[in-house]
Amino acid sequence: MYPYFPVNRLFGSLLVCLLSFVHNFVQAESAKPKALKLGTLPVNRILVLGNSVTLHPPAPNIGWTGNWGMAASAEEKDFVHLLIADIAKKAGGQPEFLAKNTADFERKQTDFDLKKGLADARAFRPDIVIVAIGANAPNPETPEAKARWKAAFEALLKEIQSWDKPRIFVRSEFWFSPIKEGVMKEACLQAGGVYVDMCRTDLVEKFAARSERKFDHAGVAGHPGDNGMRVIADSLFDAMELTGETKTRETYAQKRGKELPDELEKLAKTPIPLPKGTILFTGSSSVRLWDLQKAFPDLKTVNHGFGGSITSELVQNAKSLVLRHKPEVLVIYEGDNELAVGFSTEEIANKYQELFDLLSRELPRTKVFCLSVKPSPSRMILIEKQRACNKLLEALCKKYSTVQFVDMFSPLLDENGKPWLNDYQEDRLHLSEKGYARWNSVLGPILREQSKASFSKP
Repeated sequence: MYPYFPVNRLFGSLLVCLLSFVHNFVQAESAKPKALKLGTLPVNRILVLGNSVTLHPPAPNIGWTGNWGMAASAEEKDFVHLLIADIAKKAGGQPEFLAKNTADFERKQTDFDLKKGLADARAFRPDIVIVAIGANAPNPETPEAKARWKAAFEALLKEIQSWDKPRIFVRSEFWFSPIKEGVMKEACLQAGGVYVDMCRTDLVEKFAARSERKFDHAGVAGHPGDNGMRVIADSLFDAMELTGETKTRETYAQKRGKELPDELEKLAKTPIPLPKGTILFTGSSSVRLWDLQKAFPDLKTVNHGFGGSITSELVQNAKSLVLRHKPEVLVIYEGDNELAVGFSTEEIANKYQELFDLLSRELPRTKVFCLSVKPSPSRMILIEKQRACNKLLEALCKKYSTVQFVDMFSPLLDENGKPWLNDYQEDRLHLSEKGYARWNSVLGPILREQSKASFSKP
């Protein structure tokens, strides 16, 4: 018979060892850095390869005393630090980051030693690499110069890809240069990267540091100030969120489940029936924020825009929003929000078809104007999907005798195919007064002509 006490003591020792192991394991796990993500996009270590806008040491000879992105007023206000702060807030933890001035690559191009010059960047082992260069490279005005810039930039991206294949974001220049930018965009997309088009930041004076404070050196003064740095950071963050799909149709549906009842309740107060000759507008926030009385003072209009809406919501609530009012003319804007949360262009077109079929049955005499999806600086990585969606919608509208497609996309683009930044509010998503003025100039004549036709009916 074995004595009780030694067995009990042995059991106690084993229990102590087990508890100690569990305690040490928990401590070790908690000591590990938290895996940070923006949706599906890992953001633990972020590398920014740039020039003076990214990082510039003190240069007393030109009056620059900072050691951060020129010409932000403080380190925490340059685009790198703003971006990291935004990511930390959304991802729930502070990413590691490295900002590196690679202006020598821009100047030397194919003569730059990528292995040696980027050794510290490679050792950093980034999840994300942001390439923010171009300004110091000469304008490639000859085919030979363009070929040199193309070869250099493609080699740079190939080198970055060899570092355990980090996700690459190539940011457009602060100062627009169409040839250089065209090369960077093409190379970026071919490498499977994300091209972040900031549009024409150089045309907006408030983005330049000289608009915020005085500088003795014109070159420093022309760099982005705090406002310019903010728009650079916002452009990158928006692209990263869209790439990581931080908003999905599922999360959006949950959000809309809380918002939609309040939106619809506000619109339930519209009188029935509508006065003769009234034009009913409905759709997402681009409609809701449209000052229709100011835009079309000579026309009778009612605004049934409900912010954040998607086409399926309009179909589901068509009776209360449209059908019971029996408008003679109906203007619709949808599709913008669906693309941003992952709906395909075909899904959007199918929902529009469902809507048009419903309107054709219930309101066969109503003239319907379907507005194209607009481009937005904050959603530039979706611009090709927006074009594709508009192409599908235009073809769909032609199948209905009472429906007309109206291109509201093209009027918002400049000669380089970029949205005018001044046409948008600070969120770079919703239209400003200038943006709506462009829309008004397109849609106004169409609606006035339609109103004349309606009044001339027997």
